[in-house]
Amino acid sequence: MSKSNEILNSIRTKITLTLEYRGREILNEKVFRLLLLIKERGSIYAASRSLGVPYSRAWEWITKLERNLGEEVIERRRGGSKGGGTKLTSFGRKLLEFYRAKLLEYKLDLSTRDLLLRGGSEPDILYVGSHDPLIEILLSTFSRNDGFSVEFARVGSCSGLLAIMLEEADLSAIHLVDPSTDEYNLPYLKKYGIERNVIVLRGYEREMCLAYHPSLNVSSFEEAITKGYRIVNRNIGSGTRILLDYMLDKIAVKLGKDPNGLRKNLSGYEFEVKTHDDVAKAISSGKADFGLLPRFTALNYGLKCIHLVWERYDLVIPKKKIEKDSIRKFIEFIKSDSVFKLINKTHGYRCDKELGEVIDL
Repeated sequence: MSKSNEILNSIRTKITLTLEYRGREILNEKVFRLLLLIKERGSIYAASRSLGVPYSRAWEWITKLERNLGEEVIERRRGGSKGGGTKLTSFGRKLLEFYRAKLLEYKLDLSTRDLLLRGGSEPDILYVGSHDPLIEILLSTFSRNDGFSVEFARVGSCSGLLAIMLEEADLSAIHLVDPSTDEYNLPYLKKYGIERNVIVLRGYEREMCLAYHPSLNVSSFEEAITKGYRIVNRNIGSGTRILLDYMLDKIAVKLGKDPNGLRKNLSGYEFEVKTHDDVAKAISSGKADFGLLPRFTALNYGLKCIHLVWERYDLVIPKKKIEKDSIRKFIEFIKSDSVFKLINKTHGYRCDKELGEVIDL
């Protein structure tokens, strides 16, 4: 038998099932397994560990699924006397059974017996929240100095608060501006109904800039829009996305335009990426002309930048996690003089004596 025939005879066919809705993929084998595990274990985090995928990836799958369907598939329950947790909505359970029925219809075998056998050791601190270079530097420094393990899930400020609400995260960080008051962060804790279940650990201020390609000549955010330059956007639920929409609303009022119309006509508005590094890479590579970035990231990628705003960057911790050894020591670490000095000498960041102050609403 020739080598080519031997190879062909050894090939086995594997057929997988993918569901689409209005031309968009919504459910495949991996997402089906994730939903099944959420149903079994009542936790997105536990489900993601069983599947061997990052927690942030699991959130991404769920967010994309709900967005494409226009329906929630998981039900968020606040922590309290019965604790937090996640379960499938009625629609989510129906979707799961619909997929299972299609597997039977097409005689496809999808064994789920091994799904609960994976996992591994859990980190000492599960950070779920906004992507920020400095908070990752601080947590990594703390991890090296004190010997605690840290796992990062960069899912955005709003998803971080959801993870806090579900009592899955040990720590989150947010920078969410309230358009009605210009106040940062605290109004959102009330919006999510978790203000009595968490403490806020005062953090620092971060300078957000209009970052643009060095080949361009831009003098303001308004000019970048009116000249028709291409923006690269952040994902829905991120603090930077909320800040962008807030600023676009102000510009729309100034120009006498409809805010929704301004967004619709803004080239690249639908081009979404997940992290600040992704924004910088898109601008550097020429896939986009400008975007909103921390000054720290813009400078690291050699981009030009124009100051937009100093935003408040705070940490959120569930009260049930405060006495956890790793969290207790991290709170002490944040209050240290060395951290205060590190923040104030880092480009695009600053803090005052409120650093480490505990706010209990």
